[in-house]
Amino acid sequence: MESIILSIAIFIGVLLGTSVGTFSGSSISAGVSASSGSSTSVGVGTFSGSSISVGVGTFSGSSISAGVGTFSGSSISVGVGTFSGSSISVGVGTFSGSRTSPDVDAGSDSSISA
Repeated sequence: MESIILSIAIFIGVLLGTSVGTFSGSSISAGVSASSGSSTSVGVGTFSGSSISVGVGTFSGSSISAGVGTFSGSSISVGVGTFSGSSISVGVGTFSGSRTSPDVDAGSDSSISA
């Protein structure tokens, strides 16, 4: 059953392809679900709050992602999900209101940040 769901998700992800968002906060993404709650996405935003992200989900609720923002409030992030709900991420902002923040979640819902 899970393989059928995965096949459908991959098919949908391939159909969506890679696209470009053109307005504030907009984005278009294509994804492949690897397990419950996880996803792989590729998207491009062009204005404030927008982002480019690539991710691979590994477990339920967890994800691996890399992204690039372009204007205020945007960010670049790379993360690895290890367990349900947990993640390891590194982010870099580019303009006002943006930030650089590596953080590590050690277990489900727990976090260690710097």
